[in-house]
Amino acid sequence: MASPSGRGPAAVVVIGIGNELRGDDAAGLQIVRLLRGRARAGGIAVHEHEGEPLALIEVWDGARGVVLVDAARSGAPPGTIHRLDASQQPVGPRLPRSSSTHGVGLAEAIELARSLDRLPQSVLL
Repeated sequence: MASPSGRGPAAVVVIGIGNELRGDDAAGLQIVRLLRGRARAGGIAVHEHEGEPLALIEVWDGARGVVLVDAARSGAPPGTIHRLDASQQPVGPRLPRSSSTHGVGLAEAIELARSLDRLPQSVLL
């Protein structure tokens, strides 16, 4: 993902994940839309991602850090914010199972990137 200045990859990328057509699943998209102006002013790239989780590996390519914003079923009251650090340890047991029709969810994409040595230095969900 290019930096907001257009010169090289961004050091940090904030990626909102979701599906505009699935109601509250668009929460990640809405959040990054609200952050876009302030993030870019701070040199942080912002991206909306409605595609397959595996494509995230290309979106964050070259970034030192990535913040992934997504809605998830957790059993907690709606609106509860959870923060997971995927930088050093697997996230699989801490994320809900994938509801993707292709069977590859966010946790699987993160762990594949880790095994391919394509995971940014810092990954926060």
